Amino acid sequence: MYRFFGLFRSWWQHKASLVISVGVTALGLSVYLVTFVGERPAPLLESIERIELNTLDTRFGYRGSSHTRRDPRIVIVDIDQHSQEILGRWPFSRSHFARMLDVLREDGARVVAFDITFGKPDETSEPIRALRAEIRAWQKQGLPLDPRLATKFAALEAKYNSDEQFAHSIESFGPVVLGNFFLYSQADLAGLDDTTLDRYANLLAFFSFPQVRPVRPKPASRIF
Repeated sequence: MYRFFGLFRSWWQHKASLVISVGVTALGLSVYLVTFVGERPAPLLESIERIELNTLDTRFGYRGSSHTRRDPRIVIVDIDQHSQEILGRWPFSRSHFARMLDVLREDGARVVAFDITFGKPDETSEPIRALRAEIRAWQKQGLPLDPRLATKFAALEAKYNSDEQFAHSIESFGPVVLGNFFLYSQADLAGLDDTTLDRYANLLAFFSFPQVRPVRPKPASRIF
């Protein structure tokens, strides 16, 4: 007990330094909570997050050799400026990813993981989809369709339907991991309509990760 009072008396003699230390510590913890624990950092604190990410890159760069050994079984296929010069503007056609999967499968790759989200149909196939919709509208109206035109369109659709080509390559390869967006916070849900949220919930139903459900669900509530 005497030691405790002696320590307290020593602190009290330097109370100004103690108050400053406690204040700086509280400020640092507050900035950390708001920047890294909250849903999204405030605009004024985004620079702190960027500094942290830059220092993280530096710390990785100065790691010892024991932590930088490369596993020869892992290969990264990067998308860089040279890729855009060869394949055109981003996003690339899914046909390029389909051919890449076929080549990797032939070379003996076991697993392929994409750090890319294929959340929408391929933009390069939009003219084919628009023409298909127009032909179907003609057929619903009872308008005659030249069989030669139907055959030609079927061939063009098979050739330029990059989404179907990509899906076929994924099925042929087997273990392919695709990227996906997850809605973690209320900020992520802002601006999404009910149709989009319902579609998102249906997609989550097929995932294998543990699902979190409320103990006492409320009527008409959505859990993501």
